[in-house]
Order: sequence, then C-alpha cells, then structure tokens
Amino acid sequence: MIAEAKELLKANGFKRAVIVDDAFDPAPLPGDLEQQLWDTFFDDWTEEDEARLAQEYNGLDLAEVDALELAKDPRFVASLWQARSDIAAAEPLFEEYERVQNAKRAELAPLQELLKTDLAVNCGTLGRSGTIGLADAQILFLDLYLGYVETDDAIDAAIARVKSVVDPRRDDPPVVVLLSRSPRLEELGPEVRDKAGLLGCQFRMVKKGDLGDRPGMAERLYDLVKSRPDAIKLNNFINEWDKALLSSREEFLKSIRALDLPDYANTQELALKAEEEPLGDYVLDLFDIYLHNTLEGHVELVRAAKSLNQVDLSNYPPGQFMPPEELVLMMDGTIFHNQVRTDIEAEIDADPKKVSLGDVFMAPVKKPRKGAKDSPKGGDPTAGAREVFAVLTQACDLQHGRATQLLMLTGTAMPYDADSAAKGLKTAVMRVDGVPYQVDWNLFSPQAWPLSTLKRRIRSGTRRVRRFRIHHALQLQQSFIGKLGRVGTIADLPGRHAVGVKLYLRTKAGDAKLLLHRGKSQAAAVVLSGRAKNKTLTWLLLSPALIDDFRQALTDMEAKELPSSRIGEVRGDPQFYRVLKRGIDFTRASGGKKALKEGDYSSIIEIFPSESVVVEGKAPQSVGPIIIELEWK
Repeated sequence: MIAEAKELLKANGFKRAVIVDDAFDPAPLPGDLEQQLWDTFFDDWTEEDEARLAQEYNGLDLAEVDALELAKDPRFVASLWQARSDIAAAEPLFEEYERVQNAKRAELAPLQELLKTDLAVNCGTLGRSGTIGLADAQILFLDLYLGYVETDDAIDAAIARVKSVVDPRRDDPPVVVLLSRSPRLEELGPEVRDKAGLLGCQFRMVKKGDLGDRPGMAERLYDLVKSRPDAIKLNNFINEWDKALLSSREEFLKSIRALDLPDYANTQELALKAEEEPLGDYVLDLFDIYLHNTLEGHVELVRAAKSLNQVDLSNYPPGQFMPPEELVLMMDGTIFHNQVRTDIEAEIDADPKKVSLGDVFMAPVKKPRKGAKDSPKGGDPTAGAREVFAVLTQACDLQHGRATQLLMLTGTAMPYDADSAAKGLKTAVMRVDGVPYQVDWNLFSPQAWPLSTLKRRIRSGTRRVRRFRIHHALQLQQSFIGKLGRVGTIADLPGRHAVGVKLYLRTKAGDAKLLLHRGKSQAAAVVLSGRAKNKTLTWLLLSPALIDDFRQALTDMEAKELPSSRIGEVRGDPQFYRVLKRGIDFTRASGGKKALKEGDYSSIIEIFPSESVVVEGKAPQSVGPIIIELEWK
C-alpha cells in the first residue's frame, strides 16, 4: 500500500503537505494556562524575574501592572516562555502545557514519518498562526480543535484556517484531512467541510489514534490522489453553480420585475380564467420553470456539466461511503413539490375538495393487530408502514369541477431503510415531515373516493402530505392505464438500506472465527438497490472504517489459522480492499460466490443476506473462506 501510494503521489506531482495543529505552536497563548497556575506564578516570582521581563516592556515597572492583564497579554506570555529556563517560578506554570504538547507531537510523529520517509513528501508543520508553505500545500492535515482547549472557538479557528487556504484556490484546492482524538469527529467534521466549502471527495476525517496505521493512512491518501482529477471536474461544476446562482438571481429578478399588474391581468383574462386556475399558483410554477431556463443559459455551467460525462466512476473507490442525506433531499425534490407549499396551500384554501392530479394522501397509523406475531425473520417487516393514496383523476376535470369522485392509486409507504423486496412500481423516496419513506404502488387495486367524503376522511386522520411534480404524476397515471403511453422522468437514486454485518473467517480447522460485528445502528454497512437495463442490482457497501478494521483483523490472524495460502496473499493485497470498497454485487434470494472479479477474488467472499451458515461456531467447507452475514433488524 505504501509503495503504491508513493508512486501515485510522485506521478501526480504531489510534493508538499502541511500539518496544522496547535501541537506545533511555538509558544502558549493567553488562555492556554489555567488561572490557578498564574496565581501561583505571580505569588512566587522574584524582583529579579520582574526586572528581566521588564526589558521586553521598555523598562516598564511590571509591579505597577495588574497581574490579570499580564496573563492576558500575548507579548508577556511569549517573553515568559522564552525566559522560562531562567525563571524558577515558570517551571510549574508551563509544566502541564509542555507535557500535553509533547504528547500531541508524539501522536503526530507517525504521520510525519509516513510523509517524509515513506512517501517522500515535503512535510511542513504550523501551529495556530503562521502561513509558511500553506499557499502551495497540496495536502492539508488539520486539527479539528485548533486550540489548546477544545472549544467551539477552536473549531471556528480550524474552519477559518481552511477557508484562508481554499478561498484563493477555489479552482485547484488542496485535499484536506481533518484530524482529531475527539469522539465528536464524525459529528463535527462535516460542519468543518461544509463551512469551508469543500467537497466530500476532497476531504477525509481520521482519528489521531489511527495515525500509527501507516498502511491505512497511505491508502487514504492513495484514494484522495487517485480521484483528484475527477474531483477537480466536480469541484469546477459546483463552482460554476455558485457563479450561475449569483448572476441568475439578478437576471431573473430584473426580468420578472419588468412585469406590471396589467401583464398579470391580461394573463388572467386571456388564459387562466378559462382554465379556472388561480393566478398565484400559476405564477409560482411559471417562475420556477423560468428560473431553471435562466440557469441553463450560463455557458460555463453547461460546459462544466458536460465535463462530468468524462468521469469514469469505475476507476477508483467511491469517495463517500453512505449516500449523504442531501441525495435523499434532492431526489425527493425532483419527484415532489416542496411539502411546505403543499401544507400552506391546504391551510389557505381551507377546502378539502381542492385537490390536484398527483396529490398524495396518507392514512393514519393503524392500531396493531391483536395477537400479531413476528415474521420468520424476526420482527414485522411492515412495521412503520402507512397506507397512501395518489390522485389520478385528470387535472382538467378537477380544475373545472367536473369530477365528483377521485380515482385513487393505493400504495404502501415503508420506512426508507426497510427491507422491501416487493416488485412493481415504486417511488424511491417520499419525505413526510422530515421522515423518509419508500412507496410500493399497487396498480391493480385502485379506489374511488367521492369528493364529498374527503372532509370526513381528513377528520379521521387522513392527510394530504405531498404533491407529485407533473411528470411523475403522469407517470403514475400512465402506468395505471396500462402503459398506453410512457412519460420519461429523471432516474431514481438507488434505494439505501442500513444493515448490520458479521464478518467471519473460516479457519483451517473449520471454525467460524468472528472477525467483526457491527449492528445496523452503527451505520457500518449499507445495501444499495438499483437496476441495470432489465435486471435488478443489489450492492453491499462496507464503510472505509469497517474495511480498515477488517484488514487489521486479517493481518492479526496467525498464518497457521488461515485456510489457504491464497488468504495469506489477499490480506496484504491493497487491490483486494480497493475492490471491496467499490461494493459487492449479490443476490438477495441466496448466498453464493460474488462479483469480486478483479484479481480473481470471487472465490474469497460469500454473502448470506438472510440466514446464517455458522452452526455451533463451525462453517461448512463448501462456503467461501470469508463469510459475510447481513442483519436487517
């Protein structure tokens, strides 16, 4: 791993890294030392000490200066630090600070050794101040809490330091690795990334305790550098969006401000009146589409988007493990109008009969059935499911009040991470009050609702929760009437299901040795469901941290326990773990040798998605040496 990373860094011209950490502060700053220690110091320093330090203050008599003010003066603290070996009272003042700083530097030493010696990269170090080497740093290692004391101000200092480096280089930013020993790294790291304006593929988070794993650190750098050319394309695309949004705002507002009340009146009289469509609803949709048109008029945005077509995503492991929540929000936004709009319209209209094509109603939660038993897999797979109904009645009939009954398509809204294997028409995601669902639609059991019953249904707890955008509403409608016509819509994102995972190694003696176990709530593994032409694809993704732990667990195994020399070769093969990062294709119905084709790894791993083959600590010889069992609950 280290040799390959060194070669890749050299080939891509990566020559300089900088570690920014308060461990490398040349001197303490006011606030780093406890007030109790200062009180003791000022009680114990001598007149000779005062006279020596007074030289830094142009002969000012320090006895006349308030001690609290001196302790807050950076110049006084720096002077005292420089003279500490000659001032006896300074030793207990700085003793704890020096101990902590030495421990911090020792923690970073393996990273420095990796960069300088193993990877032949020029490695600079900076504390909370200083800029030497930052302007041309290609890799920036940054302490999450850029301060001796871990406070929110220390996080703000880290964000400010990243922005000072990235802002002048938005088109060619450095890759950033955030370091911390804090258990809040996973929580706070994304905040640093987002506020600094970085992409996920330009950013990693590493616990300082993991810096001693030099192969693992080398592999992280390998991933970042390998993906950098494509990351730059994506970065440029986002930058162009930023520019386009800023300029489009002025362009768009200038255009719509040119319209006067007579223009709206003419539209109302000559178009909307005949259709019985309210002006405000119409204009909201019109301006929404027109804003999209304005954005599409930005040449560099379109060029940057086209450049993304050149990205070959099969060339390297994904930069992010779990699809972020933003992807769920984006897909929800492409399928449905914003829920706020739906709720506000219902509130203002105050008329349950004012419904539209694509409106989705959700029934209240059903009371649990008496005597209901768990399913064979343990737990009811429909737990948390809700009945939903989508309006399929023609929009014009509703608009003109010709419909007395609503044609409703029935469906089941399952929790977004539920194990739904139902076939048929699906809606990949539908968020209701911030809760994501996936919807399975039943094309064969429609319902007819008299408009007169809507008020009663709503009083009973049924609620209009979302409204499909028109193309998706038409897609539902066309699917129901037998696919006489087809409406193309934006491709759905793959469904995502967090799962628990157990990784076993079948030893030479046939024992099933449990290497790792991560529960579903630990978000260490996820199953993605998608499609390729006419077949369904199911991928298992393991988090980078889990793969690192798996690699370490295999490495720690004694050679005599390994079932074959092949496993001994694989556990030290970096390409094996890279292939693993890309996801493992498997079939939900049963286990079997899986599609780890690169390097002929297909005989190594076997996945059991719904049952265990480990019996009394033993694994049958017929299964692969590495066994992965999934837990859906």
